[in-house]
Amino acid sequence: MVEKPAAESAKARFENLADEFTVLTYDRRGNSRSGLHGGPAPLVMEEQSADALAVLDANGIDKALVFGNSGGASIALDLAARHPGQVNAAVVHEPPVPAVLPDPIALSTRSRLWKDGARSPRECGKPARI
Repeated sequence: MVEKPAAESAKARFENLADEFTVLTYDRRGNSRSGLHGGPAPLVMEEQSADALAVLDANGIDKALVFGNSGGASIALDLAARHPGQVNAAVVHEPPVPAVLPDPIALSTRSRLWKDGARSPRECGKPARI
């Protein structure tokens, strides 16, 4: 589980899963009980997913089903992308990943052009890539 420090509502979710799975949670670098070593620094996603992998490795977990919420969802996605052999599946809940969304102005313009007579999205300009 990669999410914000465990709230009371999350504890029940963990307990339910623990009946059938090994459940590991941790406090991300600089969050809650994990102290920040040195001064504040920009969040580096590769570092965050390496930390999650280190938690799995330290507990002898070769392959995992990973759940992440909010920023933890972004970490789960990065972990799955960088280490697909160790992530069987990732459930990502509300990842804050606006960089994968198309440019809203360009998208609006293409939508308007398409409505105004273009036969396909390609005629409206460069297609958005998600």
